[in-house]
Amino acid sequence: MIETKLFAERTIPLERMKGVKLMNRVDRKFVTCVTKLDRLLKAALQCGYLAQEVGDGVVAEYDTIYLDTHSLDNYLTHHNGHLTRQKVRVRKYLDNGETFLEIKNKSNNGRTRKKRISIPQENIASPFEAPGAAKFLEGRLLYIQDDYSPSLRTTFKRITLVNPEMTERITIDTGLRFENLRNGRRFDMDGLMIVELKQDGTKISTMRSLLAREGIRRMGFSKYCIGTAVTTEGLKQNRFKEKIIYTKKLINKYVELTTSTSGI
Repeated sequence: MIETKLFAERTIPLERMKGVKLMNRVDRKFVTCVTKLDRLLKAALQCGYLAQEVGDGVVAEYDTIYLDTHSLDNYLTHHNGHLTRQKVRVRKYLDNGETFLEIKNKSNNGRTRKKRISIPQENIASPFEAPGAAKFLEGRLLYIQDDYSPSLRTTFKRITLVNPEMTERITIDTGLRFENLRNGRRFDMDGLMIVELKQDGTKISTMRSLLAREGIRRMGFSKYCIGTAVTTEGLKQNRFKEKIIYTKKLINKYVELTTSTSGI
């Protein structure tokens, strides 16, 4: 894979990356077609960015289960435009099996704070029953704990970059797939690429300049909300319609391009 070859000698081990966790951060997301991945990686390499090591390469695979109330209160809070909102999820890193129960809170000033605990991977579908979960959840959930249940599963691949100054982290997600755990519907977003710039504050970012140069559009993209919207018939989703239409155009563009280049 080209991303592995590009960063063969420009990687950073996970232990060093822990200092760039940015658990209290400002996130900016950018959405485009995966066909721009190679150019973006080459430009990042030229600017001194390093890629996080994952096994023998730089590509990690994630399996995430989001939990929500029976009435999808977390989804609706986001959809209805509330600045203060919460996501509850379990994330498993497939390369090493590490699994975490996480709570992400976004404040009305746009900052994201994430808290998490490690749980046994066999508790991925029943995280509230994991050892230590009760204490961790105490006082943190916005709604009654018994109302929560698994809602949406997402899987994707991720490349993580860090700038030479170690002040910002960039994640690049591809191969995004959704599975609604309440109705069984699935939706794949092959061809889509989501770039997220994570930094503490509003420092000048070389990556933002690279994204602008490539014409990559800044756009909020909640995997949970978009995945729930495209897999739930009749669900209120007006706030996400423009984003869904745009992402579907990118996916169709990718399909047309790959079909034409394959000679089919």
